[in-house]
Amino acid sequence: MVIVLAAFSTASALAFSTASALTDAWTVLAGDNAVPGAVPGHSVLHSSVATAQECQASCEANSTCKQFTWNKVIAPHHCFWGFDAAWAPVHNAHVVSGCLSSGERASAGCPPPPAPTPPTPPTPPPLQPSWVGPIPDPAVNASAGLPLVPRATHATVYNATLPDGKAANPFGTYNHGPILTHFGGLFWMSWYNSPVDESTNMRSVYATSADGAAWSAPRVLFPNLTHNGEENGPWTIINGRLYTQSGDQDAGKHIESIVGMMRRVTRDGGLGEPFWLNKTAPSCCASFGFKTYLQMDETTRADAAQFLASAVRTLVGVPSEMAYNERSLYLLPGTRTLVVLLRGAAPKSLTSATCHLPPLAGGAAPVYETGLSCRPGVGDVFYNLVEMARPNGTLHAEPRTCNWTSPVVSSVPDSHSRTCAAAFPASGDIYLVGNQVAKGRDPVTLAVAKDGLVFDQHWAVRAGAPPVKYPGHAKGPGFQYPGACVVGDEMFVSYSLGKEDIGLTRFPLSAIGQKA
Repeated sequence: MVIVLAAFSTASALAFSTASALTDAWTVLAGDNAVPGAVPGHSVLHSSVATAQECQASCEANSTCKQFTWNKVIAPHHCFWGFDAAWAPVHNAHVVSGCLSSGERASAGCPPPPAPTPPTPPTPPPLQPSWVGPIPDPAVNASAGLPLVPRATHATVYNATLPDGKAANPFGTYNHGPILTHFGGLFWMSWYNSPVDESTNMRSVYATSADGAAWSAPRVLFPNLTHNGEENGPWTIINGRLYTQSGDQDAGKHIESIVGMMRRVTRDGGLGEPFWLNKTAPSCCASFGFKTYLQMDETTRADAAQFLASAVRTLVGVPSEMAYNERSLYLLPGTRTLVVLLRGAAPKSLTSATCHLPPLAGGAAPVYETGLSCRPGVGDVFYNLVEMARPNGTLHAEPRTCNWTSPVVSSVPDSHSRTCAAAFPASGDIYLVGNQVAKGRDPVTLAVAKDGLVFDQHWAVRAGAPPVKYPGHAKGPGFQYPGACVVGDEMFVSYSLGKEDIGLTRFPLSAIGQKA
């Protein structure tokens, strides 16, 4: 049997548990005096022992002993045996007593031993994306040891060099961060552009294409409004209308508060009035003269409120929040578990956090067209989408918050570039585009995790980047800051080439084992 000890006040008693040849169960209680002294025929003073365990063991070894009492306070710590068939203790804080509640020597009235405290279940490990397979390394070969996506073709969306191949494009030789969507029968791609340098006079621009091969000349979405300028933000389709966003103020400041701009874009290239996604114009930028969404027309107000109610804040609540300057968000397939992938603050690996995202109060819209594209995290606007709320007429909306776990460094490699993750529409598998390599930004990669956690399928989308042609601040070779979109039975991946040209790769979904 196992001897059960309960409510002992001494550390040694709490630690006592042994096996015995007897099959009876002992109940041991502190503060109960079952054997007040030596009474002929009823009890005896057996000995003086150092612990209650020893007293219990001596009684257990005697076939006539049914109860015991041990004085835990007064030396020499007498141990008394009792032979009575009834359990009738009196209170005494100085002693510990025990009786048998079952078996041949059971004392009537002896309570059963308390059930053993179940062990505390181990804390499950945090849900965390992982990389299965060798870490891609450009030292191996041009594709970093990864297979190239089969049947892929490449196109140039914007060339920083004029068609004569000699002169720089006067529209700007700095171009980066392309974000792609498909709407109204057209491909739409935005990126941030400047005359020469990163973080100087940047603006948000876009181009369109009917087939993904031939692209229009770029046009301005948001002009440069500050010295540093603005970065483009994701495209969002709301109730059959296309909207685009921009960063808030000087790119790279990564302001935690919501300071974001949005405007509608029509299929013929018409641009709606820019407006703030804030209830009041931010103090930093009141001079821009933009209205807030609450001051816009009824349709725009309702669409903006629906967007805000759908969005999720990605602030994970750590002091080094601003170190994580690129974020990508997705739901684990078939769950309400939200994953945010964070760039920065760690060695060349992605950091991740998770949370449980409660369902939208009014339910999600049945069609989420925006989900055909991944939405790369914008460094200075800390909210993003994974679903769209139903319209509910509420105008004073705020992005939802989530109880994020503490960020954990994952095994997913990252060379400190932008990642973009989303679900394939048909399978629900999660894809991740980025620079998941040991160093550098060549090749641009694609990884797939069927469960959203184990990325065990990997390809190089494009490899062998050309050298930078036009020097500029923070420029370097590589296929960088990708976006992605699934249209029909094809996947499209956008990226910058050396932060000066904008490129696009397309391939059939069947080339990577996916279905349309």
